Amino acid sequence: MNIANKITMSRIFLTVVFVILASMESEACRWAAWGAGFLAAISDVLDGYLARKYELVTDFGKLMDPLADKIFVSAAFIVLVENNIVPGWIVIIIVSREFAVTGLRLLAAQKGRVISAAVGGKVKTLLQFIYLGTGGVVWGLYGQKGLGAITAEPVLYCMSGLMIATAVVTVYTGYEYFVKNKELYLESI
Repeated sequence: MNIANKITMSRIFLTVVFVILASMESEACRWAAWGAGFLAAISDVLDGYLARKYELVTDFGKLMDPLADKIFVSAAFIVLVENNIVPGWIVIIIVSREFAVTGLRLLAAQKGRVISAAVGGKVKTLLQFIYLGTGGVVWGLYGQKGLGAITAEPVLYCMSGLMIATAVVTVYTGYEYFVKNKELYLESI
């Protein structure tokens, strides 16, 4: 297993650490969880950079990198729902898209094809990480009071705008994956 793939797998471990810390009821644990999440986001950038720069791109990495992202993103959004930072319906949309694209990738893998992350998917992941990081700061500061503790309307508008933009880009990029790979599922029906 090359270094890029090891970093990808570390993101799954960091997700476990994040979830354990997030389940503890203390400000220190919230910030430690935020730190684990930050490291998970940085690991996503680092593994991709190393894989491309040193020609370490593998089919394993093409499959596991987006899967590790989905595992972390799903866990982090669920924690933010639990702490009143994002509404559940947004997370249902995001997680549903993530599962649908993962299913498409698995279908492709059965047919000997690998669907790599597209540019739109990378933008989607970046937006998700920005929202999660920002939401994580709110969570770190206010705990379960979440967005309800913020009285500055511009901050609330920014959080809402970022949340909606993240959801829209997430849905659109999922749509793109299915349009570009429609032969995969059409021939399987």
